[in-house]
Amino acid sequence: MISAARMRSGLRGGECARLAGIAHPYLIQLEAGLRTPSRKVAEQLCAVIAFTVEERAELLEASLPDVGKDHPGKRKAPNSPVSHG
Repeated sequence: MISAARMRSGLRGGECARLAGIAHPYLIQLEAGLRTPSRKVAEQLCAVIAFTVEERAELLEASLPDVGKDHPGKRKAPNSPVSHG
């Protein structure tokens, strides 16, 4: 979902990551469903990418509270709706 919305927005991965204030490899992991974004990162992505209302709600709902980089949920995103790119 993230990659499709990013492409619809006309953004390349590196540009999107820079505008959202995240590392490009992290964006790649988010788009592949290997990581789940924190609420803060999800909001940063929403500020940059033209998500539909439904996509935005789905991304924010799937995001994790800002609990620190070592939170187990931030490492892997099984069955996450965010993983569908």
